[in-house]
Amino acid sequence: MWDVSPRKVLVVASADCDAALLYAADEARRRRCGVHLVHVAPLVYGDPAPVGSVTVITDEQHRIGTNLLKEAAAKLDRELRDDNLAVSIELCRGSATAALIAESIHACLVVIQHPCMGPDRETRTLSSTDGIAARANAPVVLVPADWRPEPPIRTPVVTVGVGDVKTSAEIVRMALEHADRADARLRLVHAYKTQAAARRHLTGAADSRRLRTQLTDAFASLLTAHPEVPLEVTLSRDEPAEALLRLSTDSSLLVIGCRRPGLPLTAHLGPVARAVLHRSPVPVLVVDPNPEDRPGADSAAMATAAIP
Repeated sequence: MWDVSPRKVLVVASADCDAALLYAADEARRRRCGVHLVHVAPLVYGDPAPVGSVTVITDEQHRIGTNLLKEAAAKLDRELRDDNLAVSIELCRGSATAALIAESIHACLVVIQHPCMGPDRETRTLSSTDGIAARANAPVVLVPADWRPEPPIRTPVVTVGVGDVKTSAEIVRMALEHADRADARLRLVHAYKTQAAARRHLTGAADSRRLRTQLTDAFASLLTAHPEVPLEVTLSRDEPAEALLRLSTDSSLLVIGCRRPGLPLTAHLGPVARAVLHRSPVPVLVVDPNPEDRPGADSAAMATAAIP
């Protein structure tokens, strides 16, 4: 419905999504692409069954959703007025998780404002956000509600968590691409408190140097493709989630991987990803480490859409 090249940044529009809009505007400028705003109106008990791919939306739902989308589009237009980048809107109806998974197949990035992020707003409950981040067909950025762009005088730092180097190539690649676009420094973090073998062998400076070399060698081809991105490698004896959260204080973005869910619409981010996602004070980019195995949008058949 809105397939263009380059693909647009998809933003989930809600009543309060200023942080997501600002983040999306920054990304759109860096990528030189448009922004697509989507709002999902919930299903109401007694609704008629969908007719094809389109369902009639009640007048009140349509009015509220359309006004919300128009207000968000106006804010984005003001942010992007000097950049000549298109802003489009779409009103969907159904399950928020299913609708946004279906929409994400057209996007280069999904941006969602997460009201439960941050050390003072930690939540241990599952949410639709977790399901979207785990199953989306594009990388997902979760943005804290109080996030605002950094002042230009500060050099951004993109911090990426690396566990098993064999499964982290896609995560590091996405982190490098983001750092390159943002003129940022890349911090590659490997935490090993939970890895008994690493604790036994990593005992001194020589062992630390050896592990640093192993990490950089594992991603040598990716690093070579982005020679202008400064790199630092950080080894931590903390739990992986605690290491990333500790380093978030001077980071612009945290980059983590997600697990492949086993059921169609369940949220399976893994304990590290969930802890980081719900406690991070900065935006978190969630990357599928195996994008070639994505199931596509067929699991989102419950979603229906209408153009306001």
